[in-house]
Amino acid sequence: MTSHRFLTFVEDVSATSSVAGESSEAGKVIELYRKHSGKDPTHLVWLDGIEEAYFSSLSWIGTPCKSSSQSDRDQRRNHLNSLDSKKLSVFLLALHKEGNSAFYDELTEGAWLEISIFNSKETESVPGHQSADYEQETVEVVWTLFDSRVEKPVLSKLRNVFCLDHLDEADFNFHKPINYQFVPYKNSRVVFREIDEGTASGVHHFARRPREV
Repeated sequence: MTSHRFLTFVEDVSATSSVAGESSEAGKVIELYRKHSGKDPTHLVWLDGIEEAYFSSLSWIGTPCKSSSQSDRDQRRNHLNSLDSKKLSVFLLALHKEGNSAFYDELTEGAWLEISIFNSKETESVPGHQSADYEQETVEVVWTLFDSRVEKPVLSKLRNVFCLDHLDEADFNFHKPINYQFVPYKNSRVVFREIDEGTASGVHHFARRPREV
């Protein structure tokens, strides 16, 4: 048995009845839950995660970022882009709101949770997929156990690190894309099309919104 602890941000909680059949990734996780529990899950959950030990080792997590300071914003961008991608993960989990009520009751979108990830089934754990990003081109089957809500002072540091203060206020310049390895609150799923006046041509710009399976 191998386990890792993650600090995770709840991106999305969706009823399986509303998403079943919409994607192969959702279908596979639903079938995984059904196989091991003998019943259908009621919900699918998306989590963004960073390994707890790795996060705690970062020297800058307590350093504030002033949105009015260009140097602060530049430094925060550099810090975010320097994160080790191997320590970051996306999780798609299936669970039952009654059978897994201890976990389900904590799944408020926008909450930070501490979880343990196992490579084999553990008591009260739920199955799912772990991957490097939302495209889930490569996935690993894992078992997830809810440990606790993240509380201060760790919660304050997470909010400090992954806030959006490093972005220029009201900066809607689509010609300056910023691509981060891991930014909770947002993930690319919406495309804006910029249309030149009087023409049918345009440029696609990828924006970000809360994930829906």
